[in-house]
Amino acid sequence: MANALASNWTVRALGRHSPIREVESFLSSFNGLWRIDQQASDVGDIVVGSRTFDDLLFTRMQFELVHGVRDREVLSRDPVPFYSLTYAPSRAIQLVCNGQDLVLQPSQMFFWSSDDSVTLHIDETSEFNNILFPKSAVMDRLPSFWNRQHIFDCKDPTVALTEAYFTALSQKASLIDNVNGAYIGSASVSMLLNMLYASNAIGFASDLDAILMSAAHDYIDKNLKSPDLSPAAVASHLGVSLRKLQYLFQDADQSVMAHIRKRRLENARADLVNPVLRDRLSVTDIAYRWAFSDSAQFCHAFKKAFGESPNRVRKNSLAQPRG
Repeated sequence: MANALASNWTVRALGRHSPIREVESFLSSFNGLWRIDQQASDVGDIVVGSRTFDDLLFTRMQFELVHGVRDREVLSRDPVPFYSLTYAPSRAIQLVCNGQDLVLQPSQMFFWSSDDSVTLHIDETSEFNNILFPKSAVMDRLPSFWNRQHIFDCKDPTVALTEAYFTALSQKASLIDNVNGAYIGSASVSMLLNMLYASNAIGFASDLDAILMSAAHDYIDKNLKSPDLSPAAVASHLGVSLRKLQYLFQDADQSVMAHIRKRRLENARADLVNPVLRDRLSVTDIAYRWAFSDSAQFCHAFKKAFGESPNRVRKNSLAQPRG
């Protein structure tokens, strides 16, 4: 009898010429959030087999034709930060990752994360395997690691060992029954960590805290307009605990929420003095734009930060000639 921490192998399919929104929803249910390139003329048949072991999601994907995109528009909306390993493609696959053109060969493994902007171009029937690891599964056991996308070549013995293990698991995932999902999940994370640890291709940050702070600031700035932005959301995106995130900001003599509020107020002030917005947005509109739910609260916080009210700042800006 299958362990509760291991799901059964499931196959789902989507026919060619399916509506774009349906394809996007279908792909996003497996592998983070995706959208389809609007310049793509069509989408072919898609077949995906999948199974979970503990918190890991194994998938075998077959595409006839698809141009999938994970860009900055969707990255901030991923519900659970992850690392991903894509491997054993049936043919070379064209990729663009963070603006860099890549080609994933059948003898290679592509390591990337939910922070990466990725474009996948498939113009003829191709199949590949993919595993999603929650970031916390890696960070809890290798806390000094900070990722960047990389293609591993199976000519390296350690990479070849990892690829052999994951390929065998993917091939048998639809057959094995009496398994403990937690054991397989733990072994799989260990295989990934061994490859990362042994490889010289991916370095370990000498100052992880500085990199985490930079990533936190970047995520916050991209989501300032969202009312859902919170310390918990930032911590989840980074794959660290809330205590760790609070420690990082306390070390900079500022709380997470204080930084979010400061950046929102700075952006609101820029809008108030922007001549293009003089006749378009009221003070209240600008407050709501930057996720302040109450205009009075916004005005109070603004005056405390800048020493004058939003109305005064806008009035002074109106005295300046239009550019």
